Amino acid sequence: MRETPSNDRHYSDWLKGVKERIRVARIKVAHAANNELLLFYFDLGKMINDLSVTVQWGNNWLQNLSKDLRDEFPDMEGFSKTNLYNIKRLYQYYK
Repeated sequence: MRETPSNDRHYSDWLKGVKERIRVARIKVAHAANNELLLFYFDLGKMINDLSVTVQWGNNWLQNLSKDLRDEFPDMEGFSKTNLYNIKRLYQYYK
């Protein structure tokens, strides 16, 4: 009877190492994505802050931006008027 790889201790140890590397890679991808989102939100906060000082689109422009972004990216969360205001505040705090 031939031994299958799943019964081989060397294979089991090797497989364990592969699985661990996959887990580590997935965590690194999540961290990189979160980092990019934070950089984006900081930049968006700067853009909103700069526009709120220089343009006069009325009092509802942030609400309009919120609606436009949610319409364009329905699968993303975080574009409510309140969140956009908080993104602006994030920039103002850390600039």
